[in-house]
Amino acid sequence: MYKLILIDADNTLFDYDKAESFALQSSLKDFGVIKNLEQIQKDYRAINQAMWQLLEKGQITKDALSLERFNILFKKYTLTIPAKAFSQSYLSYLGQSAFLIKDAERIIKYLYENYTVIIVTNGIKTVQYSRLEKSPIKDYHHGMVVSEDIGVSKPDPTFFEHALTLANHRDKKSVLIIGDSLSSDIQGGINFGIDTCWFNDRHSEPEWPILPTYQIHALKEIVPILSADKKRC
Repeated sequence: MYKLILIDADNTLFDYDKAESFALQSSLKDFGVIKNLEQIQKDYRAINQAMWQLLEKGQITKDALSLERFNILFKKYTLTIPAKAFSQSYLSYLGQSAFLIKDAERIIKYLYENYTVIIVTNGIKTVQYSRLEKSPIKDYHHGMVVSEDIGVSKPDPTFFEHALTLANHRDKKSVLIIGDSLSSDIQGGINFGIDTCWFNDRHSEPEWPILPTYQIHALKEIVPILSADKKRC
């Protein structure tokens, strides 16, 4: 029976896409960019996703990622904006953006009342701590593991070791990770030897050989899975 739930932050609990759009467009306007905002947003999202994939593979540092994504974007649009100053503005807005995924508050409260809950994230620590503190879910967890704090990112098994140590938990068979990323959350759980639940609200196709133990399309679908798990024990 599951006793420890690891749950991802971005696009599992927090609506990262909405926060990203708010932070980027607010910062662009602050720096005098008022045209082509939607196209710039689209291009930034693709650049940013590519940068985070490099981070997961250990091919770039988080500090380099924070600046390089904007250097690439501004070069594409020939914008003479200092990447460091823009990044600071962007991260400040992002830290204010405590937008939640549908049912996130209700579901994490349910998890908190029935399990040990650890939030696990590769996100930038200043942003993650700020958003969590500003959100209505700030009290519904027993700890948070941020890759920047421990020097290792999902899907590295060492990241998950830190989560279990924080929870004072040793039995991998009673651990479940819930997350939206096949490459970091699900592959990381597989690498570590724990059960996985893919939050696939975009109805994407699984990428073999990354096959989750469970798949849900809405957070509320985790409740019957956990209820069935209890009945089996």
